[in-house]
Amino acid sequence: MQKFRVSSYVDGYNLYHGIKSFGVDSVQNVNLWSLSDSLTRDSQELTAVHYFSAIAEWRSDHTKHVTYISALRKNNITVHLGHFRTKKRRCDNCGNVRTEHEEKETDVKIALQILEDAMDDKFDTAFIMSADADLVPVIQSIRKRFPEKRFVMVLPKVRFKRAHDMKSAVHAAIPLTVGRLRKHQLTTS
Repeated sequence: MQKFRVSSYVDGYNLYHGIKSFGVDSVQNVNLWSLSDSLTRDSQELTAVHYFSAIAEWRSDHTKHVTYISALRKNNITVHLGHFRTKKRRCDNCGNVRTEHEEKETDVKIALQILEDAMDDKFDTAFIMSADADLVPVIQSIRKRFPEKRFVMVLPKVRFKRAHDMKSAVHAAIPLTVGRLRKHQLTTS
């Protein structure tokens, strides 16, 4: 019997901040292939995992992210990198100027990859590891054009309350727990 194909699309910073909100540092190096595969049913087969992020090069600990990305690539994960734009902001109250960094291109890259994969019929079910409402229009468009495609939101349980828009766009939602994340760690060395 032919299995239904599953592709996983991971918004790196969205997942990272969701995991951080658990307050447990020991579950940050998630093996995304193993985790995604653990979410499939017997009738499904994981065929691709796409990881989307940007490297915060101004941060002193950015090499941890670079090492993690290298480990993901070694584990058959396709990595798509955006970038950060630096902005100067002036405080309206005190006039001080501070530097802010804004992640660019990640949401668009996720949306385009999901759209291209749907059009190329590369998945039957898409796991969306993001709560970002910017992805809702592409999911709605694909659902309208390809009603047989299924979408499942996968998020740390603590982020579910904020994901109203995404929950309304997908067919199902799976909460990630610390226990599940602990089972799917990789070594980055």
